[in-house]
Amino acid sequence: MKFFVPKLISLLTLLILLPLNVFACACCAEHGHYSISYSNPGKFEIDELKRVRFSAAELYLTAAGRENIKGLTSKSEKFTVKSEVEKNGLNFIFEDDEGRAGSLNLRMPDSMIDFKADIHDGKKGGAGGPLLYKEWRLKYKVRNGTGFFENGIKGKTEYFLVLQGRGNVCTSAEDFTNWRLEISGKNANYAFFGKLKAQSAANPATPARQPRKAAPVRAAMAVSNLKETNYKGCGCTGIRVKNAETNGAKSPFLRSIWDSQGKGGSAYVNINGKDTEFKISSQGQRPKQQKTGERFTDEFESNGLRLILDYLAKDLPADGANAAAYDITATIIGEYAGKVVELSGYCGC
Repeated sequence: MKFFVPKLISLLTLLILLPLNVFACACCAEHGHYSISYSNPGKFEIDELKRVRFSAAELYLTAAGRENIKGLTSKSEKFTVKSEVEKNGLNFIFEDDEGRAGSLNLRMPDSMIDFKADIHDGKKGGAGGPLLYKEWRLKYKVRNGTGFFENGIKGKTEYFLVLQGRGNVCTSAEDFTNWRLEISGKNANYAFFGKLKAQSAANPATPARQPRKAAPVRAAMAVSNLKETNYKGCGCTGIRVKNAETNGAKSPFLRSIWDSQGKGGSAYVNINGKDTEFKISSQGQRPKQQKTGERFTDEFESNGLRLILDYLAKDLPADGANAAAYDITATIIGEYAGKVVELSGYCGC
């Protein structure tokens, strides 16, 4: 991509010499954060639910013991459990300590609740800001039950499934560490709880009706500067802040290419040694008259990974200039543990 050379040199000098401010991050929470939202379980939510692995369950008991339990014929208090998530439902197979089995088939709700809150315990998220307490809540009808659940699933019966965990504003299966499932109706009243694990997106949770396989060892995500530097076209280039003084534009970490309408068509980041193309999934609203200090966010996707780019305007072009300078925060989440990388960058033709 071609730049007006004197302007480009002055921009790069500015990027190197300017003091670094606190970077905005799409996944970072602010102190006092509280949010509760309703949404349809879409592809992202269903894919993350598929990666959540249920392995053991305990029967929830109060001081009254089993006095208020109904619709559950097993006398066990501990169970093994397997799950299978489909677009239109969730299936659970329980096995008690006597080897008896029972299954629950739950309808996928039309909407679910996504809850996040700063609980003010001083814990920090990986990219800064508070570590939020979060829940996904799903509540709807039980389609049917078998085995030691069968007697209770007669007439109208509902379930309430809650996944609980900690994390930042962006949610993935790895955030959830605990769960609770409540079954209630005319003939049913009981609840289970247990711990959760997440499997790699490349190796989704083992279906409930298949023998359990050993969980694969997940490698850490490695991110590095792009191998290819000759990406043509108008767009944005991001340089790691720690590389800005030594390598400058010779070692870009990020390259995004605009399409013919000036929208972010693709972005490139090196993931695990390979330059990886991310396709635009959501383009942020640019201010009509952008000013220094204003922000916008673009999101990209590639094979289960999400790339979120936050732009903070630093030095906007004067009339006739070809490039504008930005601080850019790149957040990569999905298949592996997330990464947040701070960049200095410029956008233009």
